[in-house]
Amino acid sequence: MVILSISRTILLCICVTLSSLGAYASDEVKTNDVHNQANLSYQILTGTDLGGAYLSYSYLSYTNLADSNLSRALVKSSLLVGTNLSRAKLRETVLSGSELIDSKLIESDLSYADLTRAYVYQAHLNKSTLVGTVLIGTEIVDSDLSFASLTKAYLNRSKLSHVNFANSNLSRAMLISSQLLGTNLSRANLKETNLSRAELIDSKLIESDLSYADLTRAYVYKAHLNKSTLIETALVGAEIIDSDLGFVTLCGADLRRCYISNSTLLGANLSKANLSLAVIRSSNLSRTDLSRANLKEAKLSQINMIDSNLKGADLTGMTLEDVDLKGADLTGARLANANMNGIDMSGSYLVDANMQGARLNYANLSGSYLYNGVFTRAELSGADLSGADLSGSDFARTRMMWADLRGANLIDANLDYSDLTGANLTGARLQRASFANTVLERANLCQTDLKGAELNDMKFDGTYMRQADLRMNSLRGTDIMNADLSEANLQGVTLDECKLKHVNLTGADLTGANLKNVDMLDVNLAGANLMRIKCDSYTLEQIAAGSANGDINLDGAILSDDLKARIAPK
Repeated sequence: MVILSISRTILLCICVTLSSLGAYASDEVKTNDVHNQANLSYQILTGTDLGGAYLSYSYLSYTNLADSNLSRALVKSSLLVGTNLSRAKLRETVLSGSELIDSKLIESDLSYADLTRAYVYQAHLNKSTLVGTVLIGTEIVDSDLSFASLTKAYLNRSKLSHVNFANSNLSRAMLISSQLLGTNLSRANLKETNLSRAELIDSKLIESDLSYADLTRAYVYKAHLNKSTLIETALVGAEIIDSDLGFVTLCGADLRRCYISNSTLLGANLSKANLSLAVIRSSNLSRTDLSRANLKEAKLSQINMIDSNLKGADLTGMTLEDVDLKGADLTGARLANANMNGIDMSGSYLVDANMQGARLNYANLSGSYLYNGVFTRAELSGADLSGADLSGSDFARTRMMWADLRGANLIDANLDYSDLTGANLTGARLQRASFANTVLERANLCQTDLKGAELNDMKFDGTYMRQADLRMNSLRGTDIMNADLSEANLQGVTLDECKLKHVNLTGADLTGANLKNVDMLDVNLAGANLMRIKCDSYTLEQIAAGSANGDINLDGAILSDDLKARIAPK
């Protein structure tokens, strides 16, 4: 016991002597570093004042330095295995190149300390303070830094493997080009943190705050960021693969040229985010808020965007392949020149959308709301628009060949110069629609409502208009060839200067129709109602001559008095 007491007294004298040297953390004192190597392993030095001491290249394994003061001490390249530095003051202490293995630094103060290229393994630094601490090139493995404060800390090029930073404060910290492998940053504060070119692999950032952080060209793989906040975060050129970003907040985030693959952004908020030139593949963006987001020239393939909000988004020049947009809201979105061939947008909202020049060939837009949209020069060949609301939309010069428009609402739509060859408009509502120079060859307009539609100077070649409603319409100067208008309602219609060749008007109602200067060849008017029609002598002669030579079939037709007088009984 006496020997132990003397030993401890000698050690204490050594410490006091070291402290009295007044050495500071400086590279200019390398000689003292060598000459002042110390072996303080297994010693109990709790509460000791070692401020400014030279302890470089020392052995401090299993030393108890709890509550001690080592501020500004020089502890370079030292070995600290199982060392207890809990609640110790290590402000501005130099620990560069040191090894801290299984050491306790709980609630210790390491503010502005230097741990450059240090090796920290299974250390306990929870609730410690590392404000402005330099950890450049440091390797931290299997350590606990939960609830720690690392504000403005420097961790550039550091390697952080399986480190617990849960609930820690790393705001404005620098982690440029760092590796975070299996690191837990859940509920951590990473506001304004610089993680540019960092690697976040298999890491957890659940409910963490990365607002205004910089993740430019970061590599994110198998990371968990669900419910995190990334307001106005920079992710330019970042790679996000196999990661969970469900319900994250990315409002105003910069994701230009980023690459996202096989990840989920279910329910994420990306309003006002910039995703121009981004590439997103095989990911889940259903119920995502992309309102007023910038997706110019972005490329999306194999994406689930069911019920997503794209109100006012800019999708100009965007490419979408195998994208499911069922129930999505694209009200006021800009999709000019977008490539959306074959996508599923059934039941979606595209009200007031600008889709000028967009390519939507074979797309599924059935049951969608597309009223008041701009589709000029768009391509919708083979597209499914059945039951869609297209009222008031501009389809001028649009290609809609063989499109399915059954039951569609095209009231007040502009279809001037559009190509509807082979399109199926059965049961469509086309009241007051404009068809100037529209191509309707082989189109099916059976049971369509065309009241008030502008059909002057058109060409109906091989068009099916059985039971169509054309009451009071004007078809002046229209060419109708090889068409089926059987049982059509043509009451009060104007057919002046028309050419009717190989037309089936069986059972059609032409009551009060105008047929002045009409050319007729092989017209079937069997069972048609021709009461009160207004004809000039030229048309009457055409009908009479045609009836006589069998070119015009009037079997069972209801004739006006002037026609009865002209047509000789058989």
